[in-house]
Amino acid sequence: VNVTLRGSAAVDITSDLTLPEKSNLVLRDTTAVTVKNGATLTNNGSLNIGADSAVTVEDGSQLVNRFNLFMQENGKLTIKEGAVLTNYDVVTLLGESLLTVAGTFTAASGSEILKSSDDNWSCTGTYEDLPIPNEDVTVTTLEELKAALNSEEEYLCLWLRSAVALD
Repeated sequence: VNVTLRGSAAVDITSDLTLPEKSNLVLRDTTAVTVKNGATLTNNGSLNIGADSAVTVEDGSQLVNRFNLFMQENGKLTIKEGAVLTNYDVVTLLGESLLTVAGTFTAASGSEILKSSDDNWSCTGTYEDLPIPNEDVTVTTLEELKAALNSEEEYLCLWLRSAVALD
């Protein structure tokens, strides 16, 4: 699905919205999108912010990028204080585009920010890496699962290699 929003459209996202895989949402010509009221915008496809357009993520809301977030020309993405942008893949900033983070930018291992220059990025908020599990644990019995869940580890990746009956 390819959708282009043009003109002076103002779109408020007030409940969770997911852009599916292989979709493409293009914002052009002064389109303004605001994620608000604790909503999450999840991008599993391609989100292109360009030509005088802007996306604002307000306090308590989130933008989750799982594929391609592409900004060009003078497109703007603003993460307000108390808002979160989590990047699992690629954020591309070209031309006069600007990503402003006053909230939290969280980066997964292997994710990237590609930018034309340092002028494309302003972070006065928090930049953090997603935690990587301390260790992998394989569980095959209920007792092993209980022990892993009661572990002192802060982050743990559990591999279930067989069915575990929970009583």
